[in-house]
This record gives sequence, structure tokens and C-alpha cells, in this order.
Amino acid sequence: MKRLLFILFMLVTMLCAGCSDLKVGHGLKSIALDCVESPSLSNRDCKNQFYDDDQTLKKFKAAIEKANRIPGALDYQSEYTMTLAYKNGNQSVFYFSLTSNRDYNGLIVEQSNSENGYSIPKDKANELRDIVYR
Repeated sequence: MKRLLFILFMLVTMLCAGCSDLKVGHGLKSIALDCVESPSLSNRDCKNQFYDDDQTLKKFKAAIEKANRIPGALDYQSEYTMTLAYKNGNQSVFYFSLTSNRDYNGLIVEQSNSENGYSIPKDKANELRDIVYR
């Protein structure tokens, strides 16, 4: 019985290991991307952007919620500050990096907890690239 409980515990642990802790709240109204100026980034493709259409918001929400936590401390520079605005007036702010290179995952980091980063899977990152770099 103990062995069965141990196996069940390990199975649940492994299944949750890939789960994202990031959730986009109900009532998402808009997303603003503001370029981060940095001499070490070649972000000539970077433009401040604003999205409030449902289709785009759904794609961003899906990408954020599929992101997987990156273990350890991060050393990164963000391309954008991303602000999620909600219908109730609340906001969530993230650091967001995508690059135009379709071979890379995206990166999202909560501004309020900038030591913990999340990797956006390449397929979801490419969906966002199609929006951000069109």
C-alpha cells in the first residue's frame, strides 16, 4: 500500500512539474507592450504595441498559461514591459522577451517576482511572433 501511494505521489509530482504557475485573470481587457531601451539589445524591430481584440488576447493568455517555470536564478534582459489590464481596473505587469528568431522559446517574468522566469513553448512563442512582428 505504501508503495502504491509513493508511486501515485511521484506520478502527480511529475505531471505538475510541467505546469505553469502563471494564470491570466478573468476579464482581460487589453495588453500593452512597451519596448525596453537597452544598448546591449539589438531591438530595432521593437515597437510599442497595444492589443484589445479577443483573438489576440486569447493567444497571449494561452501562451502565458502554457509557460513553464525555469529553475534557478535568471540572468536576462527583457525586450518589453507587458501590462495586462483587466475590466475591474487591476493590472499585471511582466517582463517579456520574444525575439524574432522562430527557433527560440519566449520568456516571461512577473515584475513583482523578477527572480522567477517562465519559458513560453516555441509553438506558442511563434504564434505571438506572428502578432508582434507582423
